[in-house]
Amino acid sequence: QWGRAPRTRQDHLEAARPNDVVIAFTDTGSGVPDHVMDRLFEPFVTTKGPLGGGPLAGTGLGLSVSYGIVKNHGGTIEVETRAGKGSTFTVRLPLEGLEPSYPEAKAG
Repeated sequence: QWGRAPRTRQDHLEAARPNDVVIAFTDTGSGVPDHVMDRLFEPFVTTKGPLGGGPLAGTGLGLSVSYGIVKNHGGTIEVETRAGKGSTFTVRLPLEGLEPSYPEAKAG
């Protein structure tokens, strides 16, 4: 696994636009395991603590919440990860032209 090419997961609503803001977050951790990549943005999916078998506590909500916020603002998240080397999460958000969408509140 150590010499493998990076694995990438892309959750794009549409192709990147020239007026996007692009922010990349990189860590030097252990990377995202293969069995987690397909479910990475689902609630309660974690590689930490009792839910993920790691030594640190984690709820598995951070990426799920982040994904929802980015998606609601017309953006995308791309993940590139290498076993034993870490991961890079790239967030793209449009500067203009899209209004955030919010679920309809139900009265009652």
